[in-house]
Amino acid sequence: MSKIKLISGVFLIVSVIIGFIVTIKMLADDLTQIEEQVHSLNQRPYILHTEFIENDHAIVFYQWGNILHHRKLAFMELEKTQFTWEFKSAHATHISREDRLEAQLTELGAKTVLRGRVDNADIEDITILSTSGHTYSGTLIEDDYGRKYWFFIGEDDDFTEATITGLSKSGEVIEEITAVKNIHR
Repeated sequence: MSKIKLISGVFLIVSVIIGFIVTIKMLADDLTQIEEQVHSLNQRPYILHTEFIENDHAIVFYQWGNILHHRKLAFMELEKTQFTWEFKSAHATHISREDRLEAQLTELGAKTVLRGRVDNADIEDITILSTSGHTYSGTLIEDDYGRKYWFFIGEDDDFTEATITGLSKSGEVIEEITAVKNIHR
């Protein structure tokens, strides 16, 4: 009886390890497929971050253009099919040359994507106050050149007049703005 338990235990441990390795491999394959899809649909994108929503949706934040040709902050929504990731939608906004916190809002069905640029080095945290009074935390991303951006993906709340607050490391309010709805769909 103990031999059967030992064999079962070893089999279970090996199965868990194999499952973990397969999951990591699939995630790496997903990221590669997503990057290929973004590059195939946009010339010279600089991918900032990929956010997986559930197992079958992803939102890729990227910038494109250059300093001479109006840089854009964009995101692409992708959906996983049986074998690959397919394009659903893309949204881009001009990155201002002004030194300020920026916020753009795009509604994707039940989800709302807020994102923008952070042009103040003292801002270390982003909070979002929804129109209905709920507070959320944004995610900061930094590119290889030290430029900072932020994003938040919300659901089941009203963000049409959300207040975005840039906070210092100590929690001091550095800048506060209202999100602007992206009308370019």
